[in-house]
Amino acid sequence: KALGEYSLARDGELMQEMLLHLGKDDGLAEYGILPVQNAIKAGAAHTVLVSASLLHEQKEITNTILDEAKRAGIMFHVLDEKQEPGKQLAGLGGIAALLRYRMNFN
Repeated sequence: KALGEYSLARDGELMQEMLLHLGKDDGLAEYGILPVQNAIKAGAAHTVLVSASLLHEQKEITNTILDEAKRAGIMFHVLDEKQEPGKQLAGLGGIAALLRYRMNFN
């Protein structure tokens, strides 16, 4: 039970950080399959969040993305939509990344 509570707290903190960066529009968060994949390839991502349902619905694409993340040493977390952080992630298309640096320097 304690592990589950820790996991939920961690997921909540990661989603809070994601939403904070998106709200600030500071370029340190991306969401959607293609932007996240590009962030991974560029080495900009440090954490990837993926919803459990997207992982099952688009298995081939998400497995490719997560394999790329693993090879690059990027942490990833699977969030369950039964919990609030997972619902929030689902609202962003089911996949998002926290970035080390901005990818668009315009």
